[in-house]
Amino acid sequence: MRAVSLAVVLPLVAGCGVNTTPHVLRLPAYPSAPKILAHAEMRLTPQFAGYELPVRGARGFDPQIGGVLCSHAEALANAVFERVTVSRAPAPPAAADAVITPTIIGVHRTLPSNAQGDAQDVMEIEWRIEDARGRVVWVGTSKGEATGPSGTASSRGAYMETQLRQMVDRAFRHAYDLMIASPEIHALGDRVRLADDRRDS
Repeated sequence: MRAVSLAVVLPLVAGCGVNTTPHVLRLPAYPSAPKILAHAEMRLTPQFAGYELPVRGARGFDPQIGGVLCSHAEALANAVFERVTVSRAPAPPAAADAVITPTIIGVHRTLPSNAQGDAQDVMEIEWRIEDARGRVVWVGTSKGEATGPSGTASSRGAYMETQLRQMVDRAFRHAYDLMIASPEIHALGDRVRLADDRRDS
């Protein structure tokens, strides 16, 4: 599968005092599986859209990844559902069949005991899907892990960038696998399709 490469320029961290390089966003090419026949709203909260990694000590690395997460969330929703609207809380919600709200549970970085060891990064995201009446349809947690060299003071930023991309990609791909396999989400799509057929008849 081929990935799309897009440079996303994120703002500098207040008070960091160094120039940071753009995160390079490669949106994964999701499988061409049949989509859920429903209109979904991807609801982006301030916590999600403004997320900042709890990472310090890498010169030139920008921990603000909210823009990257939002782009991934929109791509994920479009891979799962037939029609997607993206909204930013606290704006009024859209008139959609399903509302998807992602929440970052946490990102954890484990450093090795020496410079030759590998660092491990883990991201967990909770996904909550409600129907048009606000009833919970499905809740799931996706996880992305990446392991690689911790690097030296001069190379740590580049290594962190690579692991960040792998960690985020895997967390969203895991979310896709969970959603597309969910009988509850498919049942929602079936109800929407049945209601549409009745209106058209």
